[in-house]
Amino acid sequence: MELISVIIPTYNGADFLAQALSSVAAQSDDFLEVIVSDDGSSDETLDIAQSFKDRLALEIKCLPRVGNWAKNSNRGVLAARGKFISFLHQDDFWDPQRLNALRQAMNVDKDASVFVHPSRYVSSGGRSLGVINCPFGRQGRLDGQQVFERLLVQNFIMMPAPLISRSAFWDAGGFDPKLWYTADWKLWLELSRRCAWHYINKPLANFRLHKNAQTVKSSGSTEDFRRQLTNVLEHYANSEATISTGVSARCAAEINVALASLFHRENVQWQPLMRSVKKLRVKSTVQLFKYSRIHERIGSRLLCGLLEPRPAAPKNAS
Repeated sequence: MELISVIIPTYNGADFLAQALSSVAAQSDDFLEVIVSDDGSSDETLDIAQSFKDRLALEIKCLPRVGNWAKNSNRGVLAARGKFISFLHQDDFWDPQRLNALRQAMNVDKDASVFVHPSRYVSSGGRSLGVINCPFGRQGRLDGQQVFERLLVQNFIMMPAPLISRSAFWDAGGFDPKLWYTADWKLWLELSRRCAWHYINKPLANFRLHKNAQTVKSSGSTEDFRRQLTNVLEHYANSEATISTGVSARCAAEINVALASLFHRENVQWQPLMRSVKKLRVKSTVQLFKYSRIHERIGSRLLCGLLEPRPAAPKNAS
């Protein structure tokens, strides 16, 4: 049986790390190593990680602070020994049967380098907010071009979902440290062009929506956020094969920027969004709504706001 390395990049993750590690311990898989790659935490993160050493084959890497989750994740992979790797951020967690389902798929499809499944959105308290589905339809081996075209419109693959060949990860360049928001999206796109994928049509991981997530905080700069999205699109959406998909993808990017502005209570720049909408045709409109999973992403965030409303701004003293 192949060894799987679980990479957990951490930084001041005491609020949620115990649940993440517990979800790995619940897998009951003997061919598993866990690497906690810590980026200079100053809270109880390392103590919590240490407390799991009797339940997991756990290695803790205390590394100098870089302040970059992509670079910290790459550092974790450098320490990995497994043929396959899987990432679990400190605020996410897996279903107990996840690795069992992945092992079954690996036995069926021995040539695939990436195994993937849908994820659930959950609140900071762990309550389900709905599923973010992958628009693949059937279970089993995926066509690489179809994966690429769908992913180009929207990144619907959450970080705790993929299981990746370690060699394929490095062949694809790993996570790009320059991309604080889209490093995972860029990697999935590159992997879709390089290797075979296998799909498991069942949500097996949980992606937590909460106000202190690094990407949520960073998306407060609208222009920087747009640059992150544009960086990937300019790299992948300019070939003849992606003309119609590229139109859908650019519109989806502007929708994402508008949603981030609304979330951070900034003024929405409507003109770029309207320009991208006007370029849509029938085919690209269908692609946008089918592949972006926009109804699932907006619905989960609205539900999150209802369950965990942000505190009202303080009133001025009279």
